Amino acid sequence: MADAADGRVRRRPAVVAIGPALAIGALVAACSGGGSAASGPRRSTPAPSPTGSAVSFWPGYQASDVAVRTPLELADVVSTRAGGSCGGREVPASDGTSCYRLGTDVLPVKQLSAVTVTDAPQPGQPDRSVVGLALGPADTARFQQQTDRLIGRQLAIVLGGRVLDAPVIQTTIPSGVFQVARPTRNETMAIARAVAG
Repeated sequence: MADAADGRVRRRPAVVAIGPALAIGALVAACSGGGSAASGPRRSTPAPSPTGSAVSFWPGYQASDVAVRTPLELADVVSTRAGGSCGGREVPASDGTSCYRLGTDVLPVKQLSAVTVTDAPQPGQPDRSVVGLALGPADTARFQQQTDRLIGRQLAIVLGGRVLDAPVIQTTIPSGVFQVARPTRNETMAIARAVAG
């Protein structure tokens, strides 16, 4: 958007609405989703990077310039094992099926430029939806460096001391935008509310 007074171009942190067959976020384009240790990683399909003005998705959830309410960290995964009883330095998966040992490459996230929720149905999961998280400028630069270091390895998305997902990084992610998918809208909205309040 050009400012008439000085001719400068101003950018707004945002995401775009896309069809239900596609998802938002550059993480999907660059990563394969991490499943439980027993089932192995899930694969993701490419999606476009977000651009344009902020829009509201699915009835009801879109927030901009969000101070993260529940501790959110992005960390390298050293090892993963199946089992519900985690001990020592292990972090449990949000579904309780796996335990993750995290490394020292940790990016604590305190501020997000956008949080969105949108429907993303798939065969057998008609209520599947995704929460999209867009990092602020400082964290975006750190996230790009972190994903560059972790190509071929898992990156854990840790919310409130539980691993939401642990995709395998396929390429450097310069956009600072990633997402977490869940089979139901209620689960996705719970994540968005935990992050944004």
